[in-house]
Amino acid sequence: MDVETIFDHEITQAEVVSVLGTSFPKEEYLKIADNQDEEYVAIRRLFLLRRDHAKADLYLNKIKTPALVAAITEVNEGTI
Repeated sequence: MDVETIFDHEITQAEVVSVLGTSFPKEEYLKIADNQDEEYVAIRRLFLLRRDHAKADLYLNKIKTPALVAAITEVNEGTI
C-alpha cells in the first residue's frame, strides 16, 4: 500500500527534524511508514510548521481515526 508521507511535500532536512524530532533518512522512513492516519498527522505538523493552516486543516480532515483526531486537536488547542 502506498502511503502519503511528509517526503511527498518537498520537506527540508530541518523540517524533518522539526516534524519527527530527529533526522531520518527518507528511504528508511518509507520502509516503516504504514499507517496513513499517522502520516496525515505528520503532514499536518509539517504544514503547521510552514504556517499553512489551510493545508494543515485539510490533512486533519483526512484522518479517519476519531481518537487520533481528538488527541491531536486537544494537544494543539490554543497553541496554534
